[in-house]
Amino acid sequence: MVRENVLRRVVAFCAGALVAAAFVKRRRRSDAAASDALLELRRAVAGLEKRLENQESSTTARFNELEMRIQAEAAKPPEPASIEGIEVLKTAISQTDILLERVLDSIAALQTLTENSIPPDSAR
Repeated sequence: MVRENVLRRVVAFCAGALVAAAFVKRRRRSDAAASDALLELRRAVAGLEKRLENQESSTTARFNELEMRIQAEAAKPPEPASIEGIEVLKTAISQTDILLERVLDSIAALQTLTENSIPPDSAR
């Protein structure tokens, strides 16, 4: 705990020393150097503002294009079913018809066998 307090004080002292050094360095600059730095900073800010405006207009144009594409896609009528899909459905229906025909034939055969195997006396 004592170490932590000492460490905190050392860190605070170093930070204070750095801040003081920065202020001394600034004071030593001449007014001309300070105005040159300010002018450079203003140029940099103006350049960044221009880049931001360009990026904003580019992004706006991209979003408008994307919105128009989405609206165009939404306005298109749905595509008709593909020929391949229709063929698959025809095959499935055909197979179902064949299976149903077999089932009905089997039921008819069973019914015939059942009617022939029941003796007339037990029909009462």
